[in-house]
Amino acid sequence: MSILNSYWKMMVLKTVAISEALLKASVLSALLSFSFWANAAFASAQLSNSRDNSTASEDKAMPFPAAVKNVLWLTEDYPPFHYLEGNNKKGIAIDILNEIFRRNGVPFRSDKQTYVFPWARAVKEITNNTNAALLTMAYTQERDALFALSEPLFKEQIALISLADSTLTFKHINEIEDYVVGVVRDDIGERLLKDMGPDELHLVHVLSSKELVQMLIKKRVDAIAYSVDIIRYQLQQLSEVQQGLKIHMTLAELPTSIAFNKQVEPSLLRSINGAINTLKHDGTIERIMRQSDK
Repeated sequence: MSILNSYWKMMVLKTVAISEALLKASVLSALLSFSFWANAAFASAQLSNSRDNSTASEDKAMPFPAAVKNVLWLTEDYPPFHYLEGNNKKGIAIDILNEIFRRNGVPFRSDKQTYVFPWARAVKEITNNTNAALLTMAYTQERDALFALSEPLFKEQIALISLADSTLTFKHINEIEDYVVGVVRDDIGERLLKDMGPDELHLVHVLSSKELVQMLIKKRVDAIAYSVDIIRYQLQQLSEVQQGLKIHMTLAELPTSIAFNKQVEPSLLRSINGAINTLKHDGTIERIMRQSDK
C-alpha cells in the first residue's frame, strides 16, 4: 500500500507541476499577444496621423517663391471686376488678389503695385514681359496657348447688347452684318464676333467699356459686344440714363483668370492657383462677389 500511495502522490505532484507550467505559458502568451496588438495599434495610429498630416499639407497653398516680388501687376478699367477710383485700384479681382497675398504673408499694396493700362497695351505687355501678369482675362483656346492662365476667379457672360429701348431684334448671329457694333480693341467680344459671325463685320473700336457705353447712349453704334456685368455696372453709374440693357444673344460664358506670360515661374503659378482654390473652397470669393452687388 505504501508503494501505491507513493505512486499516487507522485502523480498528483506531476499533475500540479504540469498545470502550473500550462498556466504560466498561457499568461505569457496572453501578454505577448496583448503587446503585439498594442504595438500594432500604435503603429497604425502613427501611420494614420502621418497620412492626415500629409493630406493637410497637400491641401495648403504652396508657399510663395521670391519671384512674386518681381511681378508687374497690370489691369484695365473694367468695373466692377477692376477699376481706378481716384488713385485707388478697386474691384472684385483686386480684392481677391489682396486677400491672396494677405493670407500668405506677402507684402502687397494694390494702390502702389498695380497699374491700369488700356486692354491692348496690357496684353502686349504680358506677351513680351516674362514678369508681367494681367487681371483679368477670359478663357479661350487661343489665349490658353499664348498665356499661362491661373485657376478661374469667376465666370463672365459675353453678349450682344443694346439699350433697353432698342427696336433691334436678332434671330441669328449673321444678321449683325447689317448693323454697326462697338467693341473694345482685341477684347473677347471682338474675338467672338470674328469667330462666330459673318465674314463682313462693321465694327467700331474703342479703348474702354466707358467709351462703349457712351457710343450706345449717343447712338453711334447699334449694339456692342461685351461683358454684361461690366456694361450694367457702367450704366448704373450714370444718373442721366434711366434704362437698362437689352441682351440680344449670349456669345459665351467664359471662366476668367489672372493671365501670366507663358514663361512664368511654375512655382509662382502653383502658389497662385493653390491660393485661389483655397479662397473658392472657404467661400471667400463668393463673399467678395456678393459684397460688390450691394
